[in-house]
This record gives sequence, structure tokens and C-alpha cells, in this order.
Amino acid sequence: MDQPKHHVYAVRAFFKVALIIELIAVVFLMPIRSAMAQTDTGKVKSLLSAIDKHNTKFGAEKLYITFDKPYYAVGDTIWFKTYLLNAATKAASLNSNKIYVELLNDSSQVRERLVIPVTAGLGNGDFKLETNMAEGAYTIRAYTNWMQNFGEEQFFHHRFYIGKPTERSWVISEQHQIIHTEQNRQVKMAMQIRNPGGRPVVGEAVTLRLLDGRKGISKADVVTGVDGSLTADLQLPVGANSRNLSLLLISKQQAKQIKFPFYTRTGNDIDLQFMPEGGNLVTGLYNKVAFKAVGEDGLGVDAEGTILNNKGEEVSTFKSLHKGMGNFALVPAIGETYTAKLNLPNGQSMLYNLPVAKTSGIAMRVDGTTNKDTVRLYISGTADKANAEYVLIAQGKGNTYFGTSFKLTNGAFNTRIPANKFPTGILNLMVTDIDRQPLLSRNVFIDRGDGISLAVTPDKAAYVVNDSIALNIGATSKIAGVVQGNFTVSITDDALIDPAKRTQHLGSYMLLSSELKGNIEDPAWYFSAGQPMAAKALDNLLLTQGWIGFDANKVFAKKQTEPIFWAESDNTVEGELRNFFNKPATNRKVTLMNYRKDIFVLDTVSDNAGRFKFTGLPTSDTVAYFVKIHNARGKEAAVGINVKEFTPAPLPAPDSVRMMPWFANTDTTLMRYLKASEKRLAAKIGPVNAKGDLLKQVNIKSLRKARLQGERGEDVYFADLDIDDKILTKQGNISLFEYLKRNIPEFHKRLPKGGGARDFWYMKAAILGNIIIDSVPVTRYYTAVPFITDFFQQMLENIPAASVKNMVVYHKPTLNGKDWYSLMYIKTRLGNGPVLKETPGIYIYRPLPLYMPREFYKPKYLAGAEPSTEIRSTLHWEPNLVTNEQGQAKLSFYAADKPGIYTVTIEGTDMQGHFGATTRKIVVGPGNKGK
Repeated sequence: MDQPKHHVYAVRAFFKVALIIELIAVVFLMPIRSAMAQTDTGKVKSLLSAIDKHNTKFGAEKLYITFDKPYYAVGDTIWFKTYLLNAATKAASLNSNKIYVELLNDSSQVRERLVIPVTAGLGNGDFKLETNMAEGAYTIRAYTNWMQNFGEEQFFHHRFYIGKPTERSWVISEQHQIIHTEQNRQVKMAMQIRNPGGRPVVGEAVTLRLLDGRKGISKADVVTGVDGSLTADLQLPVGANSRNLSLLLISKQQAKQIKFPFYTRTGNDIDLQFMPEGGNLVTGLYNKVAFKAVGEDGLGVDAEGTILNNKGEEVSTFKSLHKGMGNFALVPAIGETYTAKLNLPNGQSMLYNLPVAKTSGIAMRVDGTTNKDTVRLYISGTADKANAEYVLIAQGKGNTYFGTSFKLTNGAFNTRIPANKFPTGILNLMVTDIDRQPLLSRNVFIDRGDGISLAVTPDKAAYVVNDSIALNIGATSKIAGVVQGNFTVSITDDALIDPAKRTQHLGSYMLLSSELKGNIEDPAWYFSAGQPMAAKALDNLLLTQGWIGFDANKVFAKKQTEPIFWAESDNTVEGELRNFFNKPATNRKVTLMNYRKDIFVLDTVSDNAGRFKFTGLPTSDTVAYFVKIHNARGKEAAVGINVKEFTPAPLPAPDSVRMMPWFANTDTTLMRYLKASEKRLAAKIGPVNAKGDLLKQVNIKSLRKARLQGERGEDVYFADLDIDDKILTKQGNISLFEYLKRNIPEFHKRLPKGGGARDFWYMKAAILGNIIIDSVPVTRYYTAVPFITDFFQQMLENIPAASVKNMVVYHKPTLNGKDWYSLMYIKTRLGNGPVLKETPGIYIYRPLPLYMPREFYKPKYLAGAEPSTEIRSTLHWEPNLVTNEQGQAKLSFYAADKPGIYTVTIEGTDMQGHFGATTRKIVVGPGNKGK
């Protein structure tokens, strides 16, 4: 048989990484051949051309963030590193030069948004978790403006719990047993309540309430014993939603209420889903059927049982291999339906219906695990499909590797595809009819074994407390030998941070998680060495999790859609001008001004469509631009200006999976970390020996350091006003100005002491000299009209009180030392800076300020110095470790003042589609440094 012709659209990129990473892309086409295909038609070429055109227009990005540790406490700092790669080549993305990183609470409200500048695909930043934030589940969401074209599922998400223990906190250890009766289910509860220090809560009168959502369904009044224990019997009605249950503990003595999710874990509420391989279950054909069993908490559970036909006869069996996933074989018969009988741990069983088999169609079977060098493909069809023509497409994210047409010979089409024709990662095999309608789809993982191997070699065989520790890092691969790459290093204390809580790394995300829909439990496990069942378990995962591919209706539409969101590849200001009749204002002089220390003025002229653009603007952490339009005589013109501005992505719906809080059934490592965080926080915010007036209207302690720093970055200990979002978020739709007028008598307007024709705003006895919003002084925009008092009022009226995160007002002496003036510092949630009213012919453009990351604190212990007593869960954070031409790099840090075991975690990439991750233990023994 003649070898078939294949149309191949493959893209590869080669990138060289040095201390400054340079990106050079080489694009070429690579033909592939396989067996038993028919000669390609013009329709196949047209189909592949449409996919290639779509991939070119909508070239996707992948964004991953790695963190210094897997969980945090209030007052801690989240250190992170961003990797922004081209989805097709896994090289640095050339589309975007900034990333939007948001901290969302469990109600999907933005607590903070950072704009991280990106250089050669890399960036880093940090979130300081303020002491006034509420504990709970939080999500870090990150995306580029370009990624908004592809929807929320393409964004990066990382969810974790932020704890806030105090001496009044309760730590709950809970166990229960469910007893079934005719009317309901009885919950026999056993519980122990302690404080964070481990001391039992004795003789506490507690009311336990079992809730279904917000509805109370059972309660018990109990008193804790001498060891803090209690027992109770609660009723669980049969109709209760076991996926929405919570336990509420109420103590009237301490005026305390705590609530946490309650999972029965009886196995009676398992969601068992069935997914035929390829998507179709067809009678008379061999079908592989994948399944996934999910418990009340949204996590996979072990599942085992039998498959029965409608006569009650056993035709197959099933048993999960990993995380509730597995597969079984089935040849459905015409006229029969099938049921899965799931065996429960308590000896009972549950029945689930399988999808009804089609009497006409085709089925697919793929084997990519028996021999990792070859992908075997088997396609079979019913008799009526024998003469139909089909198209097989092999594709990855943003790449189409080949496509060919084929017909079923004797009801089957079988072929072998060499795996070395594809890069490491998920390969999607799709079968369409000749009219471009998708019929079958199957994912298979290609493992070329070309990952990066990382070696960590300590400079000494043993270390003691406060010792200097140096590590040599080596990066190699079987393809390139030594590897130049960019890596992230985090070193944590095992006594405070459990390294097993890290369930993902750069490689597992880029090659797996970012390609699939839905939650993937512990994706890094599938890449672990020494896991003999990992390949088969990964294949089951690919069978059960949908592929995030293209939308066939959009790709094959007669008229291609255009991207809505633009790629921010440069720092630009662009827009269009419209005249009074809404026509393009052409050939108008446009001036761009930046009012900073590095002030600059740029000019351009609008084109025939009224468009203008300024490119190559400098990177800045606080910036605002004036755009002015001039007429032919050089004067300001009353022309409408529309500047292209970034719009944040819509907020997602709150996550339906409820996280267990830190205080419920917590492990000892997490408990030690939270206690250590509490001590460290208490040491940092302790009161100083100072006195000051307290305002009665708000809860202010001027003895404490203010939440925001002063004009020159100095700490403020005598704030006249220090208000946080706990108060401001409750103010509804009123402006910040209205809030101040209603609640702060010290904020008022009057004539100055020496007299004058105009009033000024005062805070106490000091004239308000300036308002600084998100580090931007508003007087930068003052043009002498209106009067400064009215101007300040306008600025405050433009800010909703609920949008303010912190506000601090304090007073300073004037330069001559004879008088005082006050400064108002405002930090908004979104960091947009001052909001001004529009003026014809003038546009004030305030892009979100770029965040300049702080430097991780690295203590230095000099000879003879006192040992450090600072509690450090993260001992070292190195976001940009670059290996040299020999694949080598070095780093050093100091051990803490207590013996322990440290975990060194390293991950990174060579920016050529290869990834590496490893961990290494460092043991620190007792003794004094140098002895």
C-alpha cells in the first residue's frame, strides 16, 4: 500500500538562555507519515489551513506561578515567581510584558491586584498579608490581557487557606460515625477542643448545630470535659444535601462561633461518572470506558464494582487505580442498557446508569502506554460507516502536527504513530467527518524523556545552627547535556512547612494541568520517579478530564472572529479622536506628558482614522499621563478622546468546593507554623512607649504604627486617622468624602488662623496639604482651577468609600518649623490612583502601576554576633537562579538558630520546552557556628 501524504503544521522554537535571556524563534514545517491512510483531499488541506490560521491569530499563552511555600498565615508574605510561556512552543511569550495577579477572598472579591512586569517571560512579586485581613480560603488568580480572549479556564488559579490563630482560637479534632435507621441517619459525634497551644478547653458549654446550607437540621447542647472532649448525637435527615453540610459550634460564655464543612464520608454520596474513550459508546464495537468517582469534598475516592446488563448479568468489572479513576472494556449489545453496581465500604451498594450506546457510529481506542515510543490507534465502525471518509488530526496546544483522510477497511482503521514526532506533553487525536464536524477525540501523553535533571550538592557534609550553607546546583538533560535555564529556589523548615503539601510544579502545570479542564489532584505525582503505575494512571486522567482545545464552531466558521483583547507587548498609550459629529478627528496634534521626576513630553499626529499611538514608554511603578489635543492653531481643542485602557477580567463565581479551615483536624506541622506566625506577628506589632489622642468615632490606637507609611516611606506612629477596610466596606455607595464628613468631626473646612478669603480643609488643627492616592499625589493634576479646597473635595468624591483598603492621615511640621500641615494617604483595592473628571481635549490616563517587588530578607550572622531568634518558615527564596554554560549555579543562606531539617525545592525551565523540578533535604544539627 502506498504511503499516505500528510499535511503538517508544526512549530518549534529554540531559545538560548544567558544572564540576559535572548529569544530567537526558528519556524519550520516537518512532514510526518503513517500507515493505512487514504490520499488527502482538498477538503483536508482546507480544514488544516483553517486550524493553522486560527492558531496564528489566537496564539495562546500559558501562565504559571510558583510560591515559596504551600500555605500562609495572616501577617506573612507570599513570595512568588511568574513564568509566561508561549502555549505552542513553551518558550517565553512575546505577546505580553505584564501580568495581572489578583488575591481573591472566598466571595471572589479582589483583596489586592498587582501588575507584574515581565521580561523574557519571567517576573516576580509578593503579597504582604496584612494583619487586619480575615482568615479563610483565598485564591490567587493571574492572567494577561491577551488571555482574556480565551476565558477564565485559561487563567492561572491557586487556592489556599490563610490562617489567623489567636489565644482565643479553638482547634477542633473531630471524628464521627453514621448509623442508618429507617427514618434518618444518626451522627455519633466525638470531638476535642483545644487552644492553639494545645491546652484543652475545659467546662465550656457548647451548642453544636448541623447545618444544610444555612438551614439548621439538628443540634445538641454539651459541655466539654477536663480534656476538652465532648460527645453528641445529631440527626441527619435522608433528604439532606451531604455536599453542603457544616458544623457550627456556639459558645455563649466566650461569645464565639466557628463553622467548618462536615463530610459524612460514608461513601453514600459518591458521584460516579462514565466517559467512553473517544466520546462514543457504540453497540457491537469494542469500547474502553473510563470512570471517575468523586466524594462529597470534590476529591477522588476509591471505587470498585461490577457492570450489569438489563438482565442483571455481570458483563464486566471495574476498580479504580488512582484518585478514583480507572477504565474497563465493554462491547455493548443492541437493545441492552447497562448499570454500574458500586460496592460501598459499609457493605452496601449503589447503582449508576452508563450512557446509552448508539446503534450507529465509530469508536476509538488508543494505546500510548504499552510502548512509550509508539502510539497505536484503532478505529472501528458499524457497517453503515464503512464507506464514509474521515479525517484524523494530531494536534497540541497551538500546534497542528499532521492531518490525513482515511476510510474504514473491513470496518476498521489501525495505525502506529512514532511518538518521537511530537514534543513531550499532551497529544490530542481528533477524528472529524469530511465536513469538519468533530466525531471522536482522545488525549494521550507523549514522554520523550527530555526533562531537566537537577542536582543539589551541599558544600559541607554537616551543618549546625546559624551556619552558612552553600549549595551547588547542576542542570542536565539527555538531549542537551548541560542546561542553561532559569530556576526558582525555595528553602523551607520541615518543622513548620510540610513539603508534601506542594502538589504541583512548573512542568506538571505546563505539560498537564493547563491542558485539561477541571480540578486535578496532585498533578506533580504523575511526574514522580519511582511510581510504576503513573503512566497508566495518567492515561486514565486523560480519559476522564476534558481537553482545553479549540472551539470547532469558531475555528471552522466562514467568518473568523477577531480578538477582543489586545496583547500588551509594549508600554504604550494609544487611542482615537472623535469630533463633535463623532467623525474621526484627523491630523490633530496629540501631546503626551508625564508629571514625574523624570518628566517628558511627546508629540504625534492622529491618522486618517483619528488614531494615535505612543510606544516604547518607560516602565514605571507609579505613573499617570496627560493626553492633550491641539487644533491647527496649536491651542487645546475640544475633541473627544478615547484611550485604549485595560479592563480587569470579570470576577469568577465563588468556588463551590469548600476548604477545610486550619483549625479543624489540622496536622501538627501546620499547627506549629501557625503558632510561630502568631508569635512573630505579635513581636512585630507590639505597642511602643508613646502617647497620643484617640478619635472616638473610629477604633484608632495612635500608639501603634500606622498601616501605611509616610511621605518618604517612614513609619508613622502618631496618625490622626488610621482606618481599614473593615469599616469602609460597610459604607455602601457613599463616597470617601461623604464618609469623612459624616464620621470624622476633626476633618472640617474653615478659614486659616491668619485670615483669608478662602476656606481650607483641616484635619484637627493642621491644613490638609496633599492627598496621596496609591502613591500618587493628587496635586500633580492641580491646574489652579478650581480652588484647592474644591479640588480636594472633588478627588475624595470620586472615590467610593468601599473601594478603599486603608486610609491614614497624619501631620508634619512645615519647613520653617512654625506651623503644621496634614497629609492624607489612601490605598485603594485596585490601585488605580486618583480619579479625575473628564475635560474636553484633555484625557488623564492612569494605567495600573507596575509592581516593583521587594527583596527577600536574608540575614547575615557576623562572627561573635548573638544568634538570631527570628522565626523563619521560609529560610531562603531565590526567584531567579540562572545556570551558566556549564549548567551550574550557586546559592548560599544561613540556617536558623534551632536544629532541624530543611527542604530545598527547585523548579524551572530552559525556555525551550523542557522543565525540571527536584527536592533535597538539608539537616542542621545542634551546636554553635564555627565550633
